[in-house]
This record gives sequence, structure tokens and C-alpha cells, in this order.
Amino acid sequence: MIYKIHVSSEAELDLQDSYNWYESKVEGLGEKFLSHIDRNFETIASNPFAYAVRFRSFVRAYVMPYSPYLILYIITEESIKIIAVFHTRLNPIKLKDRLA
Repeated sequence: MIYKIHVSSEAELDLQDSYNWYESKVEGLGEKFLSHIDRNFETIASNPFAYAVRFRSFVRAYVMPYSPYLILYIITEESIKIIAVFHTRLNPIKLKDRLA
């Protein structure tokens, strides 16, 4: 079963911030980042139980290959809710409210 991906508003802001940062460095790099994100979302959707539970007893973390990002998500009956696209150099305390 392929699960449908739903991206939370907080995760959308994460993506926008990352896109803006990459675009400020090199034009077009933000688009490449979003393409990389889409491929990783597809990977998660095709096998969401393959990745470890990292927070609480239900938040899973997908470590993006060749990237300093984690995709944090929750599996529901028919979908996956992306709660964060988190740069690993940031302080994880910023995720506290999302993991509650």
C-alpha cells in the first residue's frame, strides 16, 4: 500500500525556509532541494514502517541521504503526516511543541 502524504503547516514553513536559504546561495538550488524532498517523500510513502521511531512512541524519522535533514512523520491508517523537515544542526528543542 502506498500511503498519501500530508504535510503540516509547520513542515511547510520548514520547507520554505530551507528553499529560501538554498536559493540565496545558488539560484536553482532551492528547486533541487524540493525535488530531493519529493523523492524522499515517495520513499517514505512506499514503506513508512521501515524507518525508526525516534520520538515518543509514534514519531518516525527518515534520515535524508546526502543531506543534513530529518523528515519526521506520523503514520495514520491511510496517510502519513509530515510534522517536520528538520536540519540536524538546529537545536531539537525547536521541535518540542510538534512532538507533544
